[in-house]
Amino acid sequence: MASIPGSTDPDALGSPFHDVVASIHETLRRHVIDVWFPRCIDRERGGYDCDFDRRWRRRGPQHRMLEFQVRQMRSAARLAMLFPHEDRFHEFALHGLRYLRDVMWDGQQGGCYALVAADGTPLAGGTKHAHGTAYAVQACAVVFQATGDSDARALSEEAFEWFDARAHDDEHGGYHGWLTRAGRVIRSADEVPAGADAVDPIADAIGMRDINVHGDWLESLNESVAILNHRGLADRLQEIAEIFLRHITTPHGDVFYGLRDDWSPLPQPERFGHSFQTIERMFSAAPAVSQGHRLRERAFVIGEHAFRHGARNGGGYVFFRAIHAPEFLEGVRLVGRRRVWWVQLAALNALAIFATERRDDREGYEEILRRHWRFIQDRLIDSEYGGFHPVVPRDLGRRGRLRRTMGNPPELAKGTVWKDSSHEVDSLLGTLKLLKPSLPASPATVSS
Repeated sequence: MASIPGSTDPDALGSPFHDVVASIHETLRRHVIDVWFPRCIDRERGGYDCDFDRRWRRRGPQHRMLEFQVRQMRSAARLAMLFPHEDRFHEFALHGLRYLRDVMWDGQQGGCYALVAADGTPLAGGTKHAHGTAYAVQACAVVFQATGDSDARALSEEAFEWFDARAHDDEHGGYHGWLTRAGRVIRSADEVPAGADAVDPIADAIGMRDINVHGDWLESLNESVAILNHRGLADRLQEIAEIFLRHITTPHGDVFYGLRDDWSPLPQPERFGHSFQTIERMFSAAPAVSQGHRLRERAFVIGEHAFRHGARNGGGYVFFRAIHAPEFLEGVRLVGRRRVWWVQLAALNALAIFATERRDDREGYEEILRRHWRFIQDRLIDSEYGGFHPVVPRDLGRRGRLRRTMGNPPELAKGTVWKDSSHEVDSLLGTLKLLKPSLPASPATVSS
């Protein structure tokens, strides 16, 4: 099997991070690629299986959620570009594309279903969602970049144009999140179709704007427009970048999760995983938009804020906390103590930006980066069964730790509809691109 390109590059060996680079190479192969591929490929029904227990045994209904399917497809496409001589990754990516085109695309009404059963039956009332659609647009573009498949390009553009025509807010900008099968915006519980839960699968409240959706669109549009050169994608990228500067973030480093239609923020705790993602996304989008210098400056302010307030004693970063508030209020903890895997990976990528940019405090962040990578290796890698734990096991609480001693607690499942390989692939590849001086520092893509 081919080694990871660059693992013995003289430039990489001469880098101050050569030991981290080598360790990331090994982790990518052993604890991401080897555990997920080809295990997740469903040859009989199509698509990718998602439900795996801690020991990587198939468990659960294997529903096909759009986010899982297209992010797994995007990971396969990134690996196809990283390993051009391993044809299997091209095949794995096109396997997902076929399922998206033939099953998850609504051939009658258009748009991508948010959720289908393993046999392809639409679930959740046939609804469509901005979150999964952002990833679908991006994943198809990356598959086109990796394979040259014309269906991938066509589906990326069609998915964007269908959603943009129905979900874009022409008054306030940005996107509404949740749509019926026919493409009507769902604004209240009364409008939720039969068969769907009466809660938005992403937002805290129906009709709420959120950084989860718009951060994914910022990333999706930035990468997709570079690949497809689509005028509509470029216009929306500019618009959403301005929304991040004006409404979602502040010059003080605050990052708002939930907002109203007019983009006024809703009072909520800060969620640091989204802050770390925002750093990378704003930094990557800066060269493509007119306010790029402001995006870069804001990204660094956000990082200084998030690294300070999100750090937890013992290493890693908490999921959320109420800033400028005590840890406890009337006996209720206002700090989420669990150190979730994707938050730690997003922090790794953001730390790589801070550690490699020419800044006065770069050397301090070099050490923080090293410390954080050791934390990930020690606390999140499952040395017994392989792969990444979804949460640091010791953070599970008494009941979860007791179940862990029994061998296979559900809290440590390796795969669910929400846990695919994409956070690992994107973070590790993005960090490698930044730490290896022989490669351009672009964490968003595997190749430019």
